[in-house]
Amino acid sequence: MKRCYSHTQKQKGFTLIEVLISLLILGIGLLGLSALQLTALRHNTSAYNRSVATALAYDIADRMRANKNATEANSYIVAVGTGPSNATTCINNSCGAAALAAYDLDEWKCQLGKHNANGACNGKLQGELPEGVGQITRAGNIFTITIMWDDERTGNLGTGCSGDSSVDLTCFSVSFEPPSVL
Repeated sequence: MKRCYSHTQKQKGFTLIEVLISLLILGIGLLGLSALQLTALRHNTSAYNRSVATALAYDIADRMRANKNATEANSYIVAVGTGPSNATTCINNSCGAAALAAYDLDEWKCQLGKHNANGACNGKLQGELPEGVGQITRAGNIFTITIMWDDERTGNLGTGCSGDSSVDLTCFSVSFEPPSVL
């Protein structure tokens, strides 16, 4: 028995065009997933930096609460960008309130990140915030701790907290009123 094939018989299987179109659709989907992954990584890094800044702000606040005399004498007031002063270590040494405040500020500045290359930070914890700096101000009995860093890593190292990352750093601030010395 002889089989006859007609030209009207339906084709079975895929054509090369169909395969190329499905590869194109798959490629576009994978590009979208990679862009989504990149965005997630950037936001994860930003959240990590904010967590570090929060921990550092509360660390210096706790140090200020523990050293009430130096806090009331404004020994913890520091301008933005001021580097470590290479204060005498208070580990295994007896320190007064002002010397302890200077040592606390040196450790804090080293942990912020901008001053990692400063010789005063040798042997101390090094910071992870990109270009991280901080300031502590006082208005009456209220102290404000502000930590700033280059979250977008743009290199624009402004000193304000405008929220515009193209001209300023990302900022985190906390205000508190320490207990007074009786």
